[in-house]
Amino acid sequence: MSSKKLSAVLLVAVFLAGLQAGIVYSDHAGLSPVDGEEEPDVIKEEVRSYEVNGSLSEVRSEVFQNSRESVVSINHATAEGFVEETAVGSGFVYDREGHIITNNHVVAGGEVFDVTFLDDEVYEAEIVGNDPYTDLAVLKVDDAERDFEPLRLGDSTELMVGEDALAIGNPFGLEGSMTSGIISHTNRMIPAVEQFSIPNVIQTDAPINPGNSGGPLLNIKGEVIGVNTAINTQDSTFSGVGFAVPVSTVERVVPELISTGTYEHPWLGVSGMDVTPDIAEEMDLEESRGFLVVEVVEDSPADMAGVQAGEREEEIRGSEIILGGDVIVGIEDEEITQLNEVLNYLSEKTEVGDTITLTVIRDGEEKTLDLTLEGRPDPGS
Repeated sequence: MSSKKLSAVLLVAVFLAGLQAGIVYSDHAGLSPVDGEEEPDVIKEEVRSYEVNGSLSEVRSEVFQNSRESVVSINHATAEGFVEETAVGSGFVYDREGHIITNNHVVAGGEVFDVTFLDDEVYEAEIVGNDPYTDLAVLKVDDAERDFEPLRLGDSTELMVGEDALAIGNPFGLEGSMTSGIISHTNRMIPAVEQFSIPNVIQTDAPINPGNSGGPLLNIKGEVIGVNTAINTQDSTFSGVGFAVPVSTVERVVPELISTGTYEHPWLGVSGMDVTPDIAEEMDLEESRGFLVVEVVEDSPADMAGVQAGEREEEIRGSEIILGGDVIVGIEDEEITQLNEVLNYLSEKTEVGDTITLTVIRDGEEKTLDLTLEGRPDPGS
């Protein structure tokens, strides 16, 4: 066994032993505060200590109990006093002002919704902002009488495959259901709207089913690490693979949705595919890396910067592929090996209006192009 694998095994063993014996976490949310400490007024105001005793199953149960006041079911608004039997989705409390985070596809096509807490209190809520490109939306519940208990936000940037993951929501309308599993992969990419995709998505085997959409994916400390958004299935039921928008995206997008109602995503204006060994051979590339530009949108930032699309069609393994376009291999000082890295860089490190330098391979030679980013066009435009 390698030293790295041995270290990982030892760390897991120590962690599980600590759970059995009872340890003190220093974290942001979820479990009961140590006696004498006060609850913070806002999310992430300070780091608090939590005392955890018992087995892993008891810890999970405690996470659920400490999160239950913050998870809601979301239904289309109906006549007063009546709530549809089956929730269209789930959500969770983001702040003490009554903002609720959910999926855009949960609220798409509606304006007013019934939000039901696990104590059976029902409130009317309106959409204050939504972003189809990340499948996130924010509702607002106006009720001065209720003390809203926000869930704490964790860190999704350092997630590792194998970590525990807990999903709370309303699958098939079964309110307040918790399922558990692990993080089965990170940095996945799933379709959003039009030809766009959501990068950095968390993959989990915690069962997620219709009605779970918009609910929180939590770590073992009760912190939100993602927003459950999709499953990979042929029949709309869970088949072992679920996806969640990472909390790093939530932290970037949601404040803008609350303040302006929308979020502007930087946009290049190209479409294409990752370079494969077959493509590299056909184009006489030294390495099978980078993102091959197949099409450049007219008048887009890429078009204005002089990025070139492909011009010849070739059959590769039975598929017609347009070759000869620029191959993007770098943005600023970072190497690009595939599309996911392009999207990650744009979403995490740039804003609309920024000028970036692309490194491309054209006709076997590297070139640099300066490009000023614009906002993505409205879906359907």
